[in-house]
Amino acid sequence: NLSTSGIYSIEAKTIVVSDGNATNDLTGITVTSVTPNNLSASLFVSFEPADDLSVWLIGDDVNADGNTWAVVSSAQFNGVPHTGDQALRIGANNAGDDDWTYTTCLDLSAGVSYNLEFWYKKFDGTVNGCDFGAYVGTSQSASAMTQMIVSGLQSPDSNYVASSTPFSVPTSGVYYIGLQATSTAAATSSRIDDVTVSIITGIDNNDANSNLVSVYPSPASSEITISLNAIVNNANVSIYNAVGGLVKSINNVAGSTKVDVSAFAKGIYTVKVTSNGKVLTQRFTVIK
Repeated sequence: NLSTSGIYSIEAKTIVVSDGNATNDLTGITVTSVTPNNLSASLFVSFEPADDLSVWLIGDDVNADGNTWAVVSSAQFNGVPHTGDQALRIGANNAGDDDWTYTTCLDLSAGVSYNLEFWYKKFDGTVNGCDFGAYVGTSQSASAMTQMIVSGLQSPDSNYVASSTPFSVPTSGVYYIGLQATSTAAATSSRIDDVTVSIITGIDNNDANSNLVSVYPSPASSEITISLNAIVNNANVSIYNAVGGLVKSINNVAGSTKVDVSAFAKGIYTVKVTSNGKVLTQRFTVIK
């Protein structure tokens, strides 16, 4: 029973009568047990030296080509971080990729809505890059990543793009999130940075928390108003299209603010408001 957090050493010894070599009788492993993160505060990792990555599994080289994810700095490679100095990077390849990085263990509950956000890009905007995806599973292995959060994300150029996707789990338990890069042909190097996993405290305009954030009118064709309750202050507001692409961001918002949506394509959009470590979301529709 390793349920108590800590570092454990497990050793196994074999004794053979008349053994002529006693140097190979003992083997062992070290196991780190941690308390799963219940996301009472959002999990945010930007792969900086101050981030605890000790129980992440970075670089699962499923296709065994020797090329996989690693944490690198801007001193090692150009155009690495979205913020800070470090990020995840997978090098360019000539054949194909299937490579994963897995988060620490998360204590997730059925019936609760969560949100996964991460930033991704390819290094060279003129050539093919990897497809990005994210999955939920019960262990840090590709075979356990059975529930898709998002897949098929492609970076259109060499600029970072945000993916923000709500998800839930069917039963309460301990889970991991896997970030995947795949390609079937030669691809330029890719990056992932600024991963956030959080509890969504509002889903739509009918939610009990809708008095904290309101978006109107919906549908809209030219302009919307985002109105925040007085207790929601110094908020960062992001607007995403239906496939998780970031189309607008505004920082340090309080009270009400108007947003021009006349250039937005028709469809359903999600407004994500982040304040004091909590995430609130509302949706609105653009018509033409």
